[in-house]
Amino acid sequence: MTLPETTALTLSRESGVLHITLNRPEARNAMSLAMVNELMDVFDWLENNAGGAEVRALVLRGADGHFCAGGDIKDMAGARQQAAEGDPEAFLRLNRRFGEMISTANRLPQVLITVLEGAVMGGGFGLACVSDVAIAAGDAKFGLPETGLGVIPAQIAPFHGSGILHTDPGRTFPNPALSIDNEGWSRTVRRCCALCHYPIL
Repeated sequence: MTLPETTALTLSRESGVLHITLNRPEARNAMSLAMVNELMDVFDWLENNAGGAEVRALVLRGADGHFCAGGDIKDMAGARQQAAEGDPEAFLRLNRRFGEMISTANRLPQVLITVLEGAVMGGGFGLACVSDVAIAAGDAKFGLPETGLGVIPAQIAPFHGSGILHTDPGRTFPNPALSIDNEGWSRTVRRCCALCHYPIL
């Protein structure tokens, strides 16, 4: 089974497990458009290629102690420049591609396991939210930096709640279903975080 060719990701297969590493350590694995496109290539390959049937689980992590620092500011600056030059859809294309990628990750039939270390920001936080199993190191720092600029994390928000509140019975290994009422909210969130937090050796 031939794996897709990538540069922003490293791929390796071990029996029925596909290991995917976000590999831009110089930028704390910030999610460039190239990385998003490569993730889409891998996910499309899993959905549409016969070899995908041989993969039962994905392990997604970042290189050199960080999961993902969010979107690549260079791509954002490029989109801003294109918009200034008269392209009204520059930001739309950038955001739409990420939305397509995270929606595809959310519906994959394989078990998606994220290993979370260091920065888990923005789009990286979104990938953690759509995973079936999230394992967080003690140094993992979660955040949505765009909220500090008054920007709603609209692409991630639908998945942020669903990872805790919703179980999709169509998934091979769905997120644990947790029953939450108003009085039990904080207790249940603490329980969920405890289930996901484990020291990585």
